[in-house]
Amino acid sequence: MLLIASLVLVLSAFGVYIGNVVLSEQGQLGLGFEQMIHARIPWLLLAAALGGAGLGVASLVRSRRWYKWLVVPVEVGLAGLLTFYFVSVSILPEHRLALSVGDPFPAYSLVDHDGELRAVEPARSGRAALYIFYRGDW
Repeated sequence: MLLIASLVLVLSAFGVYIGNVVLSEQGQLGLGFEQMIHARIPWLLLAAALGGAGLGVASLVRSRRWYKWLVVPVEVGLAGLLTFYFVSVSILPEHRLALSVGDPFPAYSLVDHDGELRAVEPARSGRAALYIFYRGDW
């Protein structure tokens, strides 16, 4: 019973992550996307994966059947992979284009909603501008 619960937890956490990756490439949002977007580290997904791996290890300790020796290392590996990925990706290095107070904003170009490239050179325009960097889900 513990092994089944551990499989459900680990595979569902991994499935939610993979499902969100696939759906985001198609421009859609999947189950649990709020957790992955809003949290710096998606603790609910990691808790499910690590809790499932813990249950699998407990099941293996309780009774050492041959099939558990095949399943539990895979669960522990998947939980470790998810943990490593989320923790390493959430710690971003300092960007080399960091600005200090009073530095001119660098020129940039972005594609707008119509697909046209818009180039802006704020330092040359001579006008004041307000830049708001919003990390959200729209």
